Amino acid sequence: AVFIWISWKVFVDAELSFEMLTKLNEFGFAAVFLLFAFVGISCSTFYLLSDAVDLPEPSKWELGLIFGVVLAFVLWVRSFLQGAPYVTTSHEDVARMVKLRKGKVAADIGSGDGRIVIAMAKNGMKAYGYEINPVLVRMSQNLIKEQKLEDKAFIIQQDFWTVSFEQFDTITVFGIPHIMEKLQRKLEKELKNGTHVISMGFKFQNWEPEKIDGEVFLYVIKK
Repeated sequence: AVFIWISWKVFVDAELSFEMLTKLNEFGFAAVFLLFAFVGISCSTFYLLSDAVDLPEPSKWELGLIFGVVLAFVLWVRSFLQGAPYVTTSHEDVARMVKLRKGKVAADIGSGDGRIVIAMAKNGMKAYGYEINPVLVRMSQNLIKEQKLEDKAFIIQQDFWTVSFEQFDTITVFGIPHIMEKLQRKLEKELKNGTHVISMGFKFQNWEPEKIDGEVFLYVIKK
């Protein structure tokens, strides 16, 4: 029940504080790993005992549920290791981020459901989102199509670490502490002078923000 409540708050309501979110990500990987280790040991024990005890075979529904849980776990681990787990950004914070934009071309790092890309496109920018989760990619592409923004908003299924961001005037990111230092080095190397970097929730430790609006931090590249 606690696991379901945390998942709902983080992935749907986004009501948990950023301090709590940081703690969950620091300890969440180990907790989830132990949970699945327990499930794996339990399943192994079940099938070992099934030879000695007359236990019912799992139904197709049960096998499908197990497969779905394992797939969700794999996607979660992949997103955690390569970037940040999917967490929704409130509409109020999206509006704050859009106000800090600059230029004509924007990129959202880890674009999730595409709401920041869509908001940037609605405000006159050509916006690109980079996301590795295929479910979120398809979801956001459908939203873009529904709102007839195909000529302004683009979602690309690609690991953002492999993308060069030199062409962009504005970069937005809702990261997680363990990637911020590495991401900062990447952006310093690739971005042109004057580029706006807008971070939701978490600071770049070695940069001084030009503006702070709630949990939104604006940084300007200076070379």
